[in-house]
Amino acid sequence: MCRQLFRANSSLSRRPLPSGVANIRHYSTNRPSTSSSVLLPYFVGGVGGIVAVGAGVYGYYHFSGAKKVVEKVTASKERYDNAKAAAVEKGEVAREKNDEGYRQGEGSRST
Repeated sequence: MCRQLFRANSSLSRRPLPSGVANIRHYSTNRPSTSSSVLLPYFVGGVGGIVAVGAGVYGYYHFSGAKKVVEKVTASKERYDNAKAAAVEKGEVAREKNDEGYRQGEGSRST
């Protein structure tokens, strides 16, 4: 029975097209235009997508608490930089005083 259905279907596909139906294919010979009016929707869509993603990322940054973490890390880095600069400055002052005392001691020493 399956063979009979297969044969019936295969015979339908082999029938020629009716004479009133033309098998016409249309091919365009014109090249697609690349003017700005054609590319404008893609440009607008790209800019809109970038804005939407940027807004989403900023919203996450602002409302998730990441903004507070970044602010705290920035403040900690500033305190570290200030403490480091103060320590370097104190070290330079101490070195200058030590060098000054050493130079003064050289003149009074006997060899």
